[in-house]
Amino acid sequence: MERKTYTGKVLKTKMKRAQKEYFSWNKKIYSLALQEEIDITRTGWEHIAKGKERSREEILNRIDNLPKAKKLIEIINVFQRHVIQYTKSGKVDFWELRGVIGGVNISVVIRQIEKMPKHFFSLVYKGVSPEIKK
Repeated sequence: MERKTYTGKVLKTKMKRAQKEYFSWNKKIYSLALQEEIDITRTGWEHIAKGKERSREEILNRIDNLPKAKKLIEIINVFQRHVIQYTKSGKVDFWELRGVIGGVNISVVIRQIEKMPKHFFSLVYKGVSPEIKK
């Protein structure tokens, strides 16, 4: 899929819209796979929009697919992977949910630090899913 090249101003406008949508998710989403509510936090937004050094294309893929991430969290009933890391802050758990929503393959990461609530942490665009031929 070919992506348009956006100017800084257009990217900024798209990011503002995506941020508004992200924070309109009522602070929590129920995850069927984890059987509990997942917090929607600024940490997740910062990781998607500003984390590491992301290319414009990568940022656009992430923010364009935020609505799909929400839907994936709500409907996927099994997580694909659970990873535990130990850091200076203590134990950190990551759960990965994968799926195809609207023909797009995405991966969503839920994180929990120590005994804090689980929260939406990241969205990774994995590309357009190939059509299934009948």
